[in-house]
Amino acid sequence: MKTLKWIAYISAMIGLLLVALGSVSAVFHIRLLQVNYMSSYFMGANSFFLITIIIFLYIHLAGNKKI
Repeated sequence: MKTLKWIAYISAMIGLLLVALGSVSAVFHIRLLQVNYMSSYFMGANSFFLITIIIFLYIHLAGNKKI
């Protein structure tokens, strides 16, 4: 479970990085990482955030099972 938590934290950090890059790209009208559309950053961040949510839900629900 500890490894899954680290993967979730890394996924969340990548999502936050993509949101920050998308915001900078929107404000200054520059192309970062050769991405043409600003929404591409936020769609990528959305995917990483969904992965993070699924992993944390799995950890929470699997950790509460009493055998």
